[in-house]
Amino acid sequence: MAKWNINVNHSSAAFEVRHMMVSWVHGMFANVTGTLNFDSLDVENAAVEVEIDASSIYTGVEQRDLHLKSPDFLEVEKYPAITFKSTHMELAGLDHAWVHGDLTMRGVTRPVTLDVH
Repeated sequence: MAKWNINVNHSSAAFEVRHMMVSWVHGMFANVTGTLNFDSLDVENAAVEVEIDASSIYTGVEQRDLHLKSPDFLEVEKYPAITFKSTHMELAGLDHAWVHGDLTMRGVTRPVTLDVH
């Protein structure tokens, strides 16, 4: 199984969320680290671990970014990292997979499925 490290200088985690059911807010976390253990002959046993610096959030609006870093949302002073650790992967096509795992934010862990292309 080959191991890859996320290239910190060329990676980010992007998101978009609905705001007030009227518009979309697009943003990113600029500081992302992690690893991928992957064997093309055994994709379902791939392992992904990612850590995001919560304070690196950027939406293009400074006031909004400060609010998102506050205790109202991410509370970055108390919870500096957002983490994802995969539990298993499912192939959905030649260039499509679902990565199942645990996402931890603000000290709360929930199962999530990432749609990967």
